[in-house]
Amino acid sequence: RDAVSEMNGDTVGVQVNCILRESPIIDVAAGVLGITKVQETRQNSLFPLLDMSNILPTFAVLMLVDRKVLSLNEKISTYWPEYCNKDATVEDLLTHSDVIEDTIAPSTSVSFLTDIKVLENKVKDAPPVQNPENRTATFKLFTFSAIVSGLVKAVTKVSLDDFISQEIIEREGETVSKELVQVASRSKKVNGGGNVALASNAFAGMVREMIVANVMDRDKQSALGETNRGTSGNDKVEVLSSDISRSSKPLPMDSENGEYVKQVPVEINVTRDRVNVTTSNGKSMGSPQIEQAPKETDTMSLSSVPASVSVDPLMVNSKLLQENYIPSYGCFASARSINQLCYNLIEKKLSHSLVTNMLNSENIYVETNPLYGERRWSLGLQIYDLPSPQNSKDGTNLKASFRVFVYTSFGGNLLVMCPAKRLCLTVVVNSLTLDRA
Repeated sequence: RDAVSEMNGDTVGVQVNCILRESPIIDVAAGVLGITKVQETRQNSLFPLLDMSNILPTFAVLMLVDRKVLSLNEKISTYWPEYCNKDATVEDLLTHSDVIEDTIAPSTSVSFLTDIKVLENKVKDAPPVQNPENRTATFKLFTFSAIVSGLVKAVTKVSLDDFISQEIIEREGETVSKELVQVASRSKKVNGGGNVALASNAFAGMVREMIVANVMDRDKQSALGETNRGTSGNDKVEVLSSDISRSSKPLPMDSENGEYVKQVPVEINVTRDRVNVTTSNGKSMGSPQIEQAPKETDTMSLSSVPASVSVDPLMVNSKLLQENYIPSYGCFASARSINQLCYNLIEKKLSHSLVTNMLNSENIYVETNPLYGERRWSLGLQIYDLPSPQNSKDGTNLKASFRVFVYTSFGGNLLVMCPAKRLCLTVVVNSLTLDRA
């Protein structure tokens, strides 16, 4: 609380909310809504949840499991016959199991993501994964919610958007209904608008420059405004230059021939303390500070950016995204609204037996990648064991005394739910980093 309160107006925005035994014990905000949006951050400001938006489709599935409408061990195709992966179960979906292919690449453009029916059609036609590794996971940024959308519609006869709005958000009282929206433009109807934070991310700008350089070198296009082609799965989809180059620096122009200068391929060296970007001729492009990178040393080229990471997270600022329903990425909320929602769902709305099953489940699917390190997926949420503070101070014989649910996003948003202590903590930020929360 003190750290956030001492932040001055020159910083970017942050909100922190903590609920303990039904009572809010922390509800603070600091900074501004964006680098170019210098309004003061308030407790009711709406921040982009980015990939943490997927927690709403996750809870939709968990509610249907709790109501016995869905069964964890049942095949998805039992409920949604058009779904072609006849091996995948509801549990496989929630645990992000590699039994399910990540069909919709994170590099997909916003224009392709705005039609949920198109996304449903794409994921339903994906065949089963051949010989998947046992109990491994890959977070499926857009694929996950597209499958959930088709599944929810098949069993409830209403859209995922309507189900979440009617069954989850609108039943949680005024704070949640006003400060948690699945489409940013809806905030104008509930709180007058103008209170929505803008995201900023130096790393994202760097990745976008890599992409633009790659595209320009390949296609030798003469302007960034032209339409490029990208891939999502095996199909070609449209990727607009404006999507991947937003807010990045313009490419240098050769004054003699009037063409863009050919860009030197770059690679990112990830270390525990910093990220150093170096071109093939040895020139440094800077080294922004990065804390707690998961490995001592990794080398990551554009082609090896982890599949679960959007290469353009700042598309969350685009008007196109903010005016359309994109369930995996388009949710905006205050820390206190998403925290209140999650606390009520875990503490009150979901049955004790389901929450206990989620906590004690041995079906943990492990995901590893260069940015996040290891993430352990239970039924829709990451799960971690916390050692008891009463154990020996020298670190010997430490045993986990309780488990917590965790949900993190690429930008640094963090949600921690501890049923054993009846505690829920949410942190949202608008200055996105590679930090693992």
